[in-house]
Amino acid sequence: MAKLETFLFVPAFLLTAFDNAGKCQGLVAMLLAGFIIGGYDLKELVLNKKVYVVTGMRLVLIPGVMVLIMRLFGISEEIMTLALIAFATPLGLNTIVYPAAYGGETKTGASMAMISHVFSVITIPLMYLIFIVLL
Repeated sequence: MAKLETFLFVPAFLLTAFDNAGKCQGLVAMLLAGFIIGGYDLKELVLNKKVYVVTGMRLVLIPGVMVLIMRLFGISEEIMTLALIAFATPLGLNTIVYPAAYGGETKTGASMAMISHVFSVITIPLMYLIFIVLL
């Protein structure tokens, strides 16, 4: 049976175009998020109390529970550190990009992304200190 690669041929210029388009996705998402957040009143974005609850769950509660469960199962410290970093990261820009792409409401997503990124500067090192260094 012949390999699939022998039947598929993609010209090099298409591969280069797809590769270059993929490299700019993060930048485009950040620009879109910045434009959307900049269009709202900052006071309105930071006064949504439900966003703080979700941010606390995302940045503190879920990573803490996951590390404690892994510690119970005897997972290695390297794996726990990587898992903590993965679970304790702020919300991605998808909470802004997808609603914007489909004409939905972006205010809550913008608030969630902005607040979780600001608080993650404090919570990620603090979570590492508590769960990896001290425990």
